[in-house]
Amino acid sequence: MLILLSHSSTGQDGEIAKIEEALSEVSGICELDDDDIKTWTTSGEILSSRGGVDFIQKGKGVVGRAFSSKSACFCRDIRQLSIAEYPLVPIARYNEYSTCFAVCLQSCSSNNCIYILEFFLPTNKKDYGDCRTLLHSLMETLTERLGSSFKIASGQELGQKLTVEVIKVSPE
Repeated sequence: MLILLSHSSTGQDGEIAKIEEALSEVSGICELDDDDIKTWTTSGEILSSRGGVDFIQKGKGVVGRAFSSKSACFCRDIRQLSIAEYPLVPIARYNEYSTCFAVCLQSCSSNNCIYILEFFLPTNKKDYGDCRTLLHSLMETLTERLGSSFKIASGQELGQKLTVEVIKVSPE
């Protein structure tokens, strides 16, 4: 699902259109539903989605940690996180999301807008075996579609080796 904010500028509209096109291709290749992908934008230390309905703080959950590091973050089972670690965990549990990956991108245009793309794999999706295979395919598609317009917010070009923070969860 791509979330469009009503106060976006013309430059952002073009960036959002590019992101939307890339996410459509990612959805097809990785067999994800539109609801399995969220796009977040920033307002200081707060990330917002769904036109301002969902908010998360910098450092919280997979998306907040990707934003904090200006890179990427991964969690094999976000349902194991506490509500303090990820305030939207009840929604994740309700939708049966488990594996989550988020990457923080920055536009290469003069506005330097930051977007965090968050990808969920519901528990009933096919088993991809090693998640790195799926993540590689996902990042390869983003690189092909967005590489000239976006970079990793830390300054890395898309397509370079990406440092990914892994959130470890225990079954307790």
